[in-house]
Amino acid sequence: MKKLCDIEVCGDCLGWIANGTIPDDRPTLLAEIAKVWPGDMRHIVAGNSEDDNDEGAFSWSGCECCGSRLGGTRYAAAVLTADLSA
Repeated sequence: MKKLCDIEVCGDCLGWIANGTIPDDRPTLLAEIAKVWPGDMRHIVAGNSEDDNDEGAFSWSGCECCGSRLGGTRYAAAVLTADLSA
């Protein structure tokens, strides 16, 4: 696997990426992620190689994982892709 890109994700997406949890108030979270990343959902991982101690930062930018436009803390994540060159 190799990194396709770094993304900034909301707390709800971070919970799903890291622990597989879906908040009770967002039962459609997986469907929202699938709209943004069709086929790539299984390859989203928490953190990135540049900042392993990501504590998150407030941002008005949308979540690059689920597409939510609500402001809030954003955390580092990465999208991986199969490395077929090996």
